Amino acid sequence: MAASLFIYVAAWGLGGIALARILANDGRALAGWIACGLYSIDPLLANVRGMETSVYLVLILAAIWTFQRQRWITMGCLLALLAIARSDAILLAAAFLVWLVLRRRFAAAALAATPLGAGYVVWTYALWKLTGTAFPSSLAAKMAQRDSGQWGGQFSYLKGLNPYAISGSEAPHPLTALIVAPLLIAAIFGTVTAIRRHEFALPALAVAAAIVLVEYGFVLRLPMYYWHYAAFNMWVVAGAAYGIVEAAAQQQRLRIAAALLTAVIAVGFIAGVDLAPKAGRAPYRQVAEWIDRDTKAPHPTVAASEFGTIGYYSRADLVDYLGLLDSHAIPSVRHGDFTWWLTQHPAYWVTDGTWIDAAATKSADFTDHYRPAATFGPLTIYKRQ
Repeated sequence: MAASLFIYVAAWGLGGIALARILANDGRALAGWIACGLYSIDPLLANVRGMETSVYLVLILAAIWTFQRQRWITMGCLLALLAIARSDAILLAAAFLVWLVLRRRFAAAALAATPLGAGYVVWTYALWKLTGTAFPSSLAAKMAQRDSGQWGGQFSYLKGLNPYAISGSEAPHPLTALIVAPLLIAAIFGTVTAIRRHEFALPALAVAAAIVLVEYGFVLRLPMYYWHYAAFNMWVVAGAAYGIVEAAAQQQRLRIAAALLTAVIAVGFIAGVDLAPKAGRAPYRQVAEWIDRDTKAPHPTVAASEFGTIGYYSRADLVDYLGLLDSHAIPSVRHGDFTWWLTQHPAYWVTDGTWIDAAATKSADFTDHYRPAATFGPLTIYKRQ
């Protein structure tokens, strides 16, 4: 836990510095440091609280920096890490190579593609040897969740391009919701200006956001997981900083307004950060420790829809019925059936009583074999008899 927290915070901080540097490389130092400041208080990154998203973003930014510096081998290594950090990011990695090919920089494309391809092949082979599958990913589970209709419609991701994509919260603070429109207007203005000036950094961030939007919103049509808006969010932050500085530079009378808008955006960002523990998450460690005390089995089987903390703090073997860990559950998830775990006869079942678990509690298999054993906050532990 401590290591992942350190990586999360370190990658977030390095991402802000990298964002400032890539804009400075295009001659936009002031916009870069404003973007860095806003990025450091970005509510979506604060509310994600996980290292994958901040690592994913800093790798995108680092790849853009190496592109600007024409360090093609280093860029290829970073793109390999990017594709490893999030498997669907291979499209972003490919976009860098396509850009070089379109500019007829074939030698540069080859230099970058070599470590990218080699790194990704080695990683894929290692995964196959260690896990038995070359592409272990939660993507299939998320698509099954989409098909079930229980996580919104086929295009629910696109509906999240609102305060949700900025704040990372389904119920954003009113101040955060208020700044979304000026943020988007400033970001679009800044991006158009950067494109007209043939700059690279901000248009590259816009292309990354567009690729992810098309990938998640139209092709995969994934549910609204707020960390999937990270690339879009980063483009908005950088574009807004650029747009505000550019507007102030073009019109002197706008300087005070630009400074005030920057301050309002900062206040809105800070207001959107939710520092309180996520509801219902705190007792999971207590659940894990209770199960370890209750059983003599070296690795008791535990079914749960939220299993991260339980898996970390206990010696349990987890039965995942949402398909993220066990692909055998995916066909059931696709049909909106979340009772698959009963076929595995786990020793314990942990539930918070949400709609996902309603059908299981009505099953004869459940009522015949499971009894409540302990309660921690909203969580109930059922034990197989």
